[in-house]
Amino acid sequence: MAERKRTKLGEVFGRVLKEARNARGVTQEELASLIDYSRVQIGYLETGAREPSLEALLRLEPALNLEHGELTRRTAGRLKAANRGRQS
Repeated sequence: MAERKRTKLGEVFGRVLKEARNARGVTQEELASLIDYSRVQIGYLETGAREPSLEALLRLEPALNLEHGELTRRTAGRLKAANRGRQS
């Protein structure tokens, strides 16, 4: 099976997700259990191997005690900052 190409969006989202999970104090396995995913699926999201679906976002944010849209806002903010850094 061919490996999926990692995207900047996926990588940045993965870092944001991992930070939010660590801030909540849960393991990948615990988060997976909270949202009815596998630990492997959480790992794929955190490493950028997979980009999140809308369904994933809608499950992840409440499980991490985040407001609706917070993961997207954080990811977008980091992408904008990275783009500004490249334009300088």
